[in-house]
Amino acid sequence: MNGRLAAIGFAVAALLVVALLVARRTSLAHHASTMVSASAVPGRFVKRTFVDRGTTYQYQLFFPRDYDPARRWPIVVALHGSGEKGNDGERQTQTGAGPVVRSQADSFPAVAVFPQVPSEGQGIRHAPAIARLIDAVVRDVNGDTTRLYLTGLSFGGVMAYLVAREHPGRFAAIAPVSAPLVLQTGDRSTRLSPAAAGADEARVLGGTSVWIFQGAHDPTVPATDTRAVVEALSRAGIRVHYTEYADASHEIWDRVYGDPAFWRWLFAQHR
Repeated sequence: MNGRLAAIGFAVAALLVVALLVARRTSLAHHASTMVSASAVPGRFVKRTFVDRGTTYQYQLFFPRDYDPARRWPIVVALHGSGEKGNDGERQTQTGAGPVVRSQADSFPAVAVFPQVPSEGQGIRHAPAIARLIDAVVRDVNGDTTRLYLTGLSFGGVMAYLVAREHPGRFAAIAPVSAPLVLQTGDRSTRLSPAAAGADEARVLGGTSVWIFQGAHDPTVPATDTRAVVEALSRAGIRVHYTEYADASHEIWDRVYGDPAFWRWLFAQHR
């Protein structure tokens, strides 16, 4: 009899533990949803910070006008140029895609992420941390993992290539603007040629659509180098579009992000 009562007691205790775990899990999920809702301001930019291994990264999120944390959302990650590095959390939204998103705040259909790379240290060394920041945002805002889009201008385009390497096959599309593909194992003497870098990058871009933008007269990023990258990606079977502005130099991003055709193409891509 005592044995039977003990068995019943253990069973009841086990059920209570399971019930408490389920209740806690439900509470945490509700709490997370509430936190996102509280910090999300539909149709507005929200400033946030992300700390990774002792380094603080400023970033801003844009939430669509009809943002609902219960829905899964496409996410656009826009990476800035070298002139917007810092820790003010503002400059990275004032050039490139930021002004376009702001001007279309009532209708922009995705969550947009604007990380800011600190001025300290070699910029490209921050790519792993930016990749982890993106992961955190995807979890936080209920991002649709089949519709993650990555773009960047100049230095930000270099970062876009490198962030894509941190997550092979993660992004539905990447769109580097006025950016070289810089791959090196050490100092500048180890840098791969554009063609070799393109072939190597193709290994991590399987299933990712690519649209590369270039100014024909860019003194910083030679068009011949970008063409070699495009040819190498295409040869490897990557879906790559290439636009070269015959009359343009380096600063072409207003033309790129101001073109509705770019956004139609971007949002049509899925994993």
